[in-house]
Amino acid sequence: MTNYFSNLFWRKAYTLYLPKGQKEQAERYVQKHSSRAPNPAERPFRTQLEFWAMCVAVAAARDVDPLSGPPSRWGTKFIDTRSVNIGEDLGGFLCVLAAEKYGIDAADALNPRTILELGNRLAGAGCPVLLQHLTDVSLSLAPLSKVLNLVDRLAVAADGQPTGAETDHGFPPPLPGAVTGVKDNHASPRP
Repeated sequence: MTNYFSNLFWRKAYTLYLPKGQKEQAERYVQKHSSRAPNPAERPFRTQLEFWAMCVAVAAARDVDPLSGPPSRWGTKFIDTRSVNIGEDLGGFLCVLAAEKYGIDAADALNPRTILELGNRLAGAGCPVLLQHLTDVSLSLAPLSKVLNLVDRLAVAADGQPTGAETDHGFPPPLPGAVTGVKDNHASPRP
């Protein structure tokens, strides 16, 4: 089966952006930018596209306004759409965000350039939030646990209300049983 979104976003090369000055910091959490063996606990994102998509998701879930202006003004090239596969899930998510912003019947809701521009603007807004969470020293967790913690807290209850429980620094407290990198010598052995 042909992937509709891969074809839509691959036909022409589009650039995916992150804010200037944050690309190098973001790449510290991407496994493909390490010469060492992959360690998901320290580098929770396999690819740059996964990191970019998480930035979009953080901005959308936290209802952060997209950055204004063209990404070339505030951002730096992160990846090119011809070097990645924007699959059905991410492509569908981006289209839903565009339909919500521009209207379901608007031409912009199906225009790949406009869809990815909105994605870039959301990624630009979500990147500092995600990086702040990943570097927050008050959470004594491995980066993977910090991402999982953030994802859990971004989840919305069935009634549409945020799950809450945010601390005074704007991030949720660690989840019970979260991996902190500290070995529990009193834990029961696994069966």
